[in-house]
Amino acid sequence: MSRKLFPIFIALVFFLGIAAGSVFAADKYAKLTTDLISQDDAVRTKAVKELVKAGKPAVPSVVKALQSLEVYTGRANAAVVLGRIGDKSAVPALIKALGDEYTDVKVKSTEALGLLGDKKAVDPIIAAMKEGNYDLKTTGAVALGKLGDKKAVPYLKELEKIQDENLHKAVKTALERLK
Repeated sequence: MSRKLFPIFIALVFFLGIAAGSVFAADKYAKLTTDLISQDDAVRTKAVKELVKAGKPAVPSVVKALQSLEVYTGRANAAVVLGRIGDKSAVPALIKALGDEYTDVKVKSTEALGLLGDKKAVDPIIAAMKEGNYDLKTTGAVALGKLGDKKAVPYLKELEKIQDENLHKAVKTALERLK
């Protein structure tokens, strides 16, 4: 090989190595997101831990899983992962997931939104809570308290009228945080 072509060859090998690494990383995340629907608790737990450990680079794959996995438990697990990673770029997908047909996905998405701390989620959380069961209302109250937006106070005060001990505790804590 000539001396003139050698640097080009090295650059090409380096570039191909980076491109191959990106492909392998994407494949790794795809496998891990598929593992979010495993029947095996250990496999699911490992997938969650590995995706959280991967952090921000895994977010696009996890968002895709949240939006496309057919098994609702996988979508719920994807929401958990997004909340634990803590990347606010996931907020739009999590807000959309508040409209999922399964309460577990809505609950986990609400928890994640509370962890991410983006106040854009306040109104969508309240809307989901109005249609949801006690679990969603309770989780939503906790999330609203974490988000720290006082515009949630009137709705939280409405929830005080509902006779549910866990909901009352969550609402009380949220209102204290919002003082």
